Amino acid sequence: MRLQELENLLMEASEECDAIIVSGGSNRDQNDITAQVVRSLGKVYTEGISFAPDKRTTIGKIGTVLVIGLPGHPSATFMVLTLVVVHLLRAMKGAPCQRFYKKEARLSDHLCSNPQSDRYIRVRLIGDMASPVFGKSGLIHMLYHSDGMVRVPAGHQGYREGEWIEVMTW
Repeated sequence: MRLQELENLLMEASEECDAIIVSGGSNRDQNDITAQVVRSLGKVYTEGISFAPDKRTTIGKIGTVLVIGLPGHPSATFMVLTLVVVHLLRAMKGAPCQRFYKKEARLSDHLCSNPQSDRYIRVRLIGDMASPVFGKSGLIHMLYHSDGMVRVPAGHQGYREGEWIEVMTW
């Protein structure tokens, strides 16, 4: 889709919708047309969210309409929908924020932190053990082979093997 086409589409949608979710059109450079269009029609609050996988996410407004530009990366899209979008949409409805289903589990392997951003590591649950599912973040099979995720806060020392952790399950 070209910039002008997206601009026309978002203008029209902003007159009819309470929220707009755009899939694709995001990139780490000048090809990020979603952020360009939202900025030209309204306000961009953020063009990135500080968690891994750190794929481009745009959050802004056109008038009073919330606009969310999802990353095109499948796993990153799932993470943004799970960690951000569901909560924003529920808040718009006046509903309490969705609670994550959580389970305590022992970690089967060490998890390192990132000094600049939170990490969300997918894990597979087997009994009371949580085993990290590592691989390229865009691979859908990683979601299929995982039961939830563990948040490792930015700057945190990480978690050690055998440590009890909180798993957000899906």
